[in-house]
Amino acid sequence: YRFALGSGVPLNPSTCWSDDTKVDFAVDDKVVKDYQYYLSHVGTAKNMGSLLNLHMRLYYAWRFYSIRKKRNGDITEANRIRQASVGFKAESYK
Repeated sequence: YRFALGSGVPLNPSTCWSDDTKVDFAVDDKVVKDYQYYLSHVGTAKNMGSLLNLHMRLYYAWRFYSIRKKRNGDITEANRIRQASVGFKAESYK
């Protein structure tokens, strides 16, 4: 939102937002902390292709780790996804 405003995108100021919109744009401190941690592990690149490769390297490392855990009987992640899905579905009907 801030980046878009700074780039000249004509958006309503946050002072005009409804309560629902404020909730939609709220960012939890843990999300910010986790994102900063992620970015610190991605690294930097001189071009988009190299940057994409850095992101994909982390994604594939996580994905194959997750697959190995599931093959060994750990369904923690599957349960978390299932619970989130139920929550998202309930939220979409509000």
